[in-house]
Amino acid sequence: MDNFFQTYRNTSDQRDDSEWLSIVEYSRFFNISISTVRRKIKSQKLKFVVKEDMYFIEVLKTHLRDKNNNKQEEMLKLENQKLKEEINELKMLIEAYEKFD
Repeated sequence: MDNFFQTYRNTSDQRDDSEWLSIVEYSRFFNISISTVRRKIKSQKLKFVVKEDMYFIEVLKTHLRDKNNNKQEEMLKLENQKLKEEINELKMLIEAYEKFD
């Protein structure tokens, strides 16, 4: 983390359990448009800082972890469903082979 963010992090209104995301990172991570992020910044609904003409938005680490956990859970559910389907197909093949014996 560079000095700018470290300095800002040490101010009283900065939380220790937060990270900074660029507008693009924020929009991708939360699956919202860049223009929506910009509107939220303009209306001061998001906590942000500007560094070298770039906006950085504060996000709690717990939100990042929760979002990542949800994505992982969704991926695992899809994988589980695919494996169940594969098992059912294999069971049908076994039944077919056993009928011919």
